[in-house]
Amino acid sequence: MITKYDILESIRKKDIYLVKNFTDQMPSWKEIDILYDASANSENLRFPSFGTMVVDKSNKYVNYYNDFIKFFENLTSWHFSEALTIIHFINKNNNIISDNYAKKISEKFYQDNPKKKPDEVVVSDYNAEPSKYFEPAIHFDASHNFFIQGQGKTLWKIYHDEKLFKECILEEGDFIYIPQNLSHSVESLCPRFSVSFIFNDPKNMPYLIRDK
Repeated sequence: MITKYDILESIRKKDIYLVKNFTDQMPSWKEIDILYDASANSENLRFPSFGTMVVDKSNKYVNYYNDFIKFFENLTSWHFSEALTIIHFINKNNNIISDNYAKKISEKFYQDNPKKKPDEVVVSDYNAEPSKYFEPAIHFDASHNFFIQGQGKTLWKIYHDEKLFKECILEEGDFIYIPQNLSHSVESLCPRFSVSFIFNDPKNMPYLIRDK
């Protein structure tokens, strides 16, 4: 599991905190299909790219996300902002969709997404070219993020001073804590969905974690 000490050490070391097999309480592709329908035609469903969609405030639609939120709130004094469900289909590694509900969602996604795949992008089972469209951006977040991997896999890379510091692969049920302002990139290794729980520290001070 994760403790207050683990969070403080991650902040001090400028590093993620990883827990393998953190939970088995994650949505199925069937539940993601329900989530998609529930959020459709709302401002909470958005399409950042031709291969990705995000459901903002997805804790409104998936009840047991609130269990995670309460856990993280009890761990810290930070303010919960929202839970984001990130669904990614097209990637440069593996594009095979075997789950029938995932196929159903992908069909809706391609139909509804206003950002269509460029004609020059060629997608096969184990490749997508040109690669310039699929290189993950190195970035940092102004919030503290608690990330749980759903179906699929993601490759995380952590950077210090623009140099690669660490990398790890997250599989279903794995968890990482990403401290505020930590540079990182996230790459889908196959069709996947994940949930990011976003928290803000109002005074930007890690010692505000309360001692319970």
